[in-house]
Amino acid sequence: MVARLLNLAYRVRGLDYVTNLSPMHPPYHLYEFTLESFVQHGRRTSYSVVDHRFYVCETFLPRVVDRLANRVMTATNTGMQLEVWLRAA
Repeated sequence: MVARLLNLAYRVRGLDYVTNLSPMHPPYHLYEFTLESFVQHGRRTSYSVVDHRFYVCETFLPRVVDRLANRVMTATNTGMQLEVWLRAA
């Protein structure tokens, strides 16, 4: 959710930045994977997603915004950290 908000803010400002592909902070992720990307990759490479869970974690946003963001992420199951359990075919 936070990545989407930041990407929207960049777009509104007319910038060509994206938070999920640019190395803005440690650990400098180059790519951000979604549950759907695991499902699609599994179809091509013979594994399946058995289970998954989204965890709400620190957003590094201002405290007032962070509290609201945490509530929204909890209510909508859209936390920032994705745990995926896979099964080989």
